[in-house]
Amino acid sequence: MSQVEVAAISATSQQVELAQQFLSFLVSAPAQKIIATTNWMLPVNPDAELPEAFSTLVQPKPLSIEQH
Repeated sequence: MSQVEVAAISATSQQVELAQQFLSFLVSAPAQKIIATTNWMLPVNPDAELPEAFSTLVQPKPLSIEQH
């Protein structure tokens, strides 16, 4: 089973720079740790520090846009 979360910048955004800063924060290691430990989702950033319990989970093979 997969869960996909999405964050994007709207083409009509009037705050593109602020949106880019927010997206950069979302994929940062500190933010990924928060998301992983409060929503129990696997992080996209491999540098996120996770509790030991995460090491017992099946590790999915990441896909990139370039692969498709």
